[in-house]
Amino acid sequence: FGRPTSSGYFQEGLKTIIPASAMFKVGVRIVPNQQPEEILSKLEKHITLHSPSHINVSITRLPFVAAPATLDRNSEIISSIRVVLNRMYKKHVAGYKMGGSIPAIELFQKYLGVDPAILSTSLITDNLHAPNEFFSIKRFDENVHAIILTLLQLQYSDCSENGDLDKQEL
Repeated sequence: FGRPTSSGYFQEGLKTIIPASAMFKVGVRIVPNQQPEEILSKLEKHITLHSPSHINVSITRLPFVAAPATLDRNSEIISSIRVVLNRMYKKHVAGYKMGGSIPAIELFQKYLGVDPAILSTSLITDNLHAPNEFFSIKRFDENVHAIILTLLQLQYSDCSENGDLDKQEL
């Protein structure tokens, strides 16, 4: 064959194999102003163009695509979440922007005209979606508590002059 190769084997001991077939999955998270179909077409073209001629490549798309969306960090609901979490943890809670694949977010914005929010009390060390993902019961309870308090905060801000729950209520 004349080319370096790599092979995988998941049992103990030595085994040299060259598999008859291989596959991989690619997920693409796009940002606003990118069109899913256009990005997928470009990716397919790139893979096809750069595949060795002696390898048969077939590409199978999922039956759906999701349009990109971004959350407004200054929306009423995210501002309420920030107030609640800062009070719950008695310190400034850092919110940061990260990618995700939740198709419903864009649909809520487009068809319902609402600013959705994602509330999580998880930590970076929880390794979300990794094989060793971890989320404690304590943190789950904190998340439920934060959701309830956020709903109260939103309700109170609708009928309050200062737009904030009293500290004793938290």
